[in-house]
Amino acid sequence: MTSTRIVWNLRFLLLLAGIILLAEGCARPNLTPHRAAVESSYADAIHAMKDNRFHDAMPYLDRVVSNAAVSPDMLADALIRRAVCRADAGDTAAALRDLEQAAPEAPPDVLWIARSFVLDKAGRTAESSAALQMAKGINPQICPW
Repeated sequence: MTSTRIVWNLRFLLLLAGIILLAEGCARPNLTPHRAAVESSYADAIHAMKDNRFHDAMPYLDRVVSNAAVSPDMLADALIRRAVCRADAGDTAAALRDLEQAAPEAPPDVLWIARSFVLDKAGRTAESSAALQMAKGINPQICPW
């Protein structure tokens, strides 16, 4: 192999390494410690709710909802989840307020299924059934909380 060819191969490898490093840097999310803590709280809340530990999820959801840097989608989901937790704890009035706040950004089927849960906990079974039917009309596969 000639020295010119070796030099070109080295240049090619350096260029390739530079591209890989540049792409790697672009792929990493730029998370501040504060943003990472909010996302961790959100994940902890989801985990607690999957285990039906609604009471345990509340502080995590409060942290997410109170953060100004949360995306509108995450905020809407956190408000809906907090509404379910509040209804489970018996605070249906606060739960309905959370649903109203989430409404502009929330997926309609998820909003209706959460409303059904909250109304059921409030003892408003006819309205709960109607909300469940609305959710199923939008998404027949949706599961109740």
